[in-house]
Amino acid sequence: MDEVKMNFIEAHRDEIHSAARAGAYVSGVFSAIIACLLMISFIQHAAQGPLVSPDTDMLVEKLSADPNNAALKESIRSLDVLVRKAYFFGLAFSDTGALLLLVGVAVFLVLLFVMGELRPEKAAPGKPDAAAAERVRRSSFITVASVGAAVALTAFIIPRVVSSAPARTAV
Repeated sequence: MDEVKMNFIEAHRDEIHSAARAGAYVSGVFSAIIACLLMISFIQHAAQGPLVSPDTDMLVEKLSADPNNAALKESIRSLDVLVRKAYFFGLAFSDTGALLLLVGVAVFLVLLFVMGELRPEKAAPGKPDAAAAERVRRSSFITVASVGAAVALTAFIIPRVVSSAPARTAV
């Protein structure tokens, strides 16, 4: 960096650190909310099944008793269309949520890195061990990055597992 940028960063070190901390809080909460929504969606799909509708099953049973009922066939088709629309909406929600989670975790990790680089220096009564502090900082960063990568990877895998359920045939 050129000297002007370095002087600016040094002059506003505390403000930049505070802004990075606030941004890290916001992106962390955002990522946690998105992760919870994705987990709720996954649990709902796993428990119920993505293309299962008890109403459709009931109408299909009625149709087997009266196979020439055109109104019943039409209601089954329209209900099946609604179930499929809900299924594809859930897939789009999972994909979008996974991307949002990935971006949120990436922003969180970048801001944590900025916070670590610009942390305010405190006067310590004794001589601090710089090498130990650097090891702790690096291991903390690697831990947070690994957890973030695992969460993001899981968010990309979950929609694929849910979407691999076999599709029902329409009447």
